[in-house]
Amino acid sequence: MQNQNVAHIIFENAKKFPERVALRIPKEWTDEKVTSYETLTFGELSQRIKAYISGLKKKGLISRDRVILLFPPNVDMYAFILALMASGIISVLIDTGMGIKKFLMAISDAKAKVLISMDAFLKYRFFLPQLWKCEWYSIDKCGLKVKPLSYLLDDTSQEIALANVSDDHTALITYTSGSTGRPKGADRTHGCLLNQHLAIREDWPDKLGDIDMTCFPVFVFHNLACGMTTVLPGMNLGTPAKVNPQIIVQQIKENNITRLSGAPAFMAKFCKYIIQNKTTLPSLKTLITGGAPVSLTLCKIMREALPETSINVGYGSTEIEPVSTISIDEILSSKGEGLLVGKPVSEAKVEFVNLPKNPDDITDRTLKSYILPNGEIGELVATGPHVVKRYIDNPEANRENKIPGIAGNVWHRTGDTGYFDKEGRIWLTGRCKDVVNYKGKILQPYPIELKIDEIPGIERSALIADKDKNNPLIAIACSLDADKNKVETAVKTWLKEADLSDIKVKLVTEIPVDGRHNSKIDRPTLRKQFSKDFK
Repeated sequence: MQNQNVAHIIFENAKKFPERVALRIPKEWTDEKVTSYETLTFGELSQRIKAYISGLKKKGLISRDRVILLFPPNVDMYAFILALMASGIISVLIDTGMGIKKFLMAISDAKAKVLISMDAFLKYRFFLPQLWKCEWYSIDKCGLKVKPLSYLLDDTSQEIALANVSDDHTALITYTSGSTGRPKGADRTHGCLLNQHLAIREDWPDKLGDIDMTCFPVFVFHNLACGMTTVLPGMNLGTPAKVNPQIIVQQIKENNITRLSGAPAFMAKFCKYIIQNKTTLPSLKTLITGGAPVSLTLCKIMREALPETSINVGYGSTEIEPVSTISIDEILSSKGEGLLVGKPVSEAKVEFVNLPKNPDDITDRTLKSYILPNGEIGELVATGPHVVKRYIDNPEANRENKIPGIAGNVWHRTGDTGYFDKEGRIWLTGRCKDVVNYKGKILQPYPIELKIDEIPGIERSALIADKDKNNPLIAIACSLDADKNKVETAVKTWLKEADLSDIKVKLVTEIPVDGRHNSKIDRPTLRKQFSKDFK
């Protein structure tokens, strides 16, 4: 079978333009600007990867061994992961925002031979049984049984042979929090990563001379495969809502950034700063946001802040990236129920379906009988060469989220609800687990929340119900200068006009959000907060 090792693309780029900067990653920054960077050219990155490949081989790591990496992105992280890919060894990345219980579950489930982290975490190694079976390496302070990461470096001038891997050979496992049960480890194979790269490049083409800044650490591998320079933002990438936009503006100007991508929470703070300070960023040509619902309000803010920039909203997930992309100008000029995310990309086949509660026997052949016509709301399922086909060592998650195909393809159940309009565009209306029962009918969260969010004085709203999807209420967070009594009255008036007057209205200081992108409503936390109101 043909070698599908994705690392070969990086080595080819290093041969083509060895002097071009590949990575420029902040090391230190103040409240105003980044003061120092780590920088590697493609040629230097290639040499660093080769040194790690040689070191891994000498230390006895072999193809399909698993290595957990738990430290902030730096140049060595990217060089090391690419060395692992080149060697057929599997990198494991874990979302640290999932909570300590699930985080430790993921470490245990990963069955890794090696764990690389920082002293801040490794100092607890003797108290956490989940770590005992791993060899330990540190990027900073070492200690008993902890070796420095440099121990795995072995400088070499020899040519390195890449591991011969098939397209279904696992390259990367990314653990994210499941809604229930154990965390899900997406099996991102070499073939899947290559097809994701090709799909993203077709959907968001790069140009010669582009310099990209992204808040999505895994997106950097796509940039490297494009031969494009990446500058990471001076911030904690795990808390995008806490970005200091002054630093980002300084970096964009200093580095002539042409492309920018980040979560909605990052974009909201960044664009509000630009508006307030009347800043112009002429180098910034394209921008994309995603990873969470993007409101009409945010689209308006982004367009006001960057009137000359091409701005798109991307829809996708770890399991299938991308699904669709759309310009915010089309969003702002369109009317419909829910969030418009555009037409599916050419690589993705998308359907909306109404599946039975126990769909164990469904394949891509029988799936046809459950497909809904345009305009009817159902669950979004998608297939394509860039779809993650399975979760690692998690048959329950595979049964719940994957529909097998006869020819080896897999349909992924996104859990998102929505519909196609007459133009074949996707409108999202919520999540299957978040729909609400109200007087014998099903309420979709997004259309209601979007309408309420337009009421002056409201920062954000959330429609929730109890665990059985009954007894709905609306939680609203007001802006600081809002008259809360007037806002509450306005919401109740809107609900009455929409024939939803029995839905309770509750004021909250803020709407809780997810720990990964700081952008999605954390509905389980809200349900716990109002558990007494559901009785």
